[in-house]
Amino acid sequence: MVKTNTSERLTVTVVEAAKILGIGRALAYQAAATGELPTVRVGKRILVPLARLQLMLESEPLLQPETKQKGPVQEKSPRGGP
Repeated sequence: MVKTNTSERLTVTVVEAAKILGIGRALAYQAAATGELPTVRVGKRILVPLARLQLMLESEPLLQPETKQKGPVQEKSPRGGP
C-alpha cells in the first residue's frame, strides 16, 4: 500500500497529462488509446498514474535534432578546389 498525504494525487486525467507533456487533448487521448500513454480505468474515467508517466519519460530515448543536409557532406580540398 502506498502511503501518501490526502492532498497528493497519484493520478491525473488525460487532459492534465496533456498539459504536463505540452501536447494537445486530442493527441493525449490518441496516445492513451494506443497504449503510448500509460492509463488505468476507474469506471468510465481514464486516469494516468503519475509514477508510470514519470517512468515513461525517464526511459524514453531523447531525440537528436535533425540536421538539414541536401546531400552527402563533401570535404573541402586544402587548396580550395574540388
